[in-house]
Amino acid sequence: MRNEATNIKHDLFVTEYQKTGNVTKAALAAGYHPTSAASSGSRLLKDPRIQALIKSYKDKAFNNLVITEEAILAEVAMLAFSRITDMFTVDGAIKPYQDWPDGLKAAISGIEVDDTTKITLNEEYDLVPVYIKKFKLWSKSDALEKLMKNRGMFDKDNQQKSAKITVGYGEEI
Repeated sequence: MRNEATNIKHDLFVTEYQKTGNVTKAALAAGYHPTSAASSGSRLLKDPRIQALIKSYKDKAFNNLVITEEAILAEVAMLAFSRITDMFTVDGAIKPYQDWPDGLKAAISGIEVDDTTKITLNEEYDLVPVYIKKFKLWSKSDALEKLMKNRGMFDKDNQQKSAKITVGYGEEI
């Protein structure tokens, strides 16, 4: 009976630890005494059974995400082959967001809008705000490099001849 209760406590600890990343909160949620929760949590994290349970929970969560090599490569390919020109109409205006291709949407790492600039457009010197929009993209070269590594495109260049060097008393390294 004690093993079953211990297993339930361990499951509660691991479940809460996965949520919060805090050993004390996890130990409290699992029913450990408040005065010893921090030390109990630390001790539990060192327990190989708890470590295995945490790993199995993480693996299960990761597998539920359906993250495959193909999905990762497809995402990197979207970054690598996105074109900022797809954001604009032929006359240079920014297209509405919903008209951007998915690859371009994925490639945007940040958008900044500055509306502090004002200009005059008429003789009355009425100041009209000008919206300056700055778009930052994820690194295209990094994405391309990752794809090239995955495709083995650097292997030929990286096959270097290893020269033997003699040091000391005829010892080769």
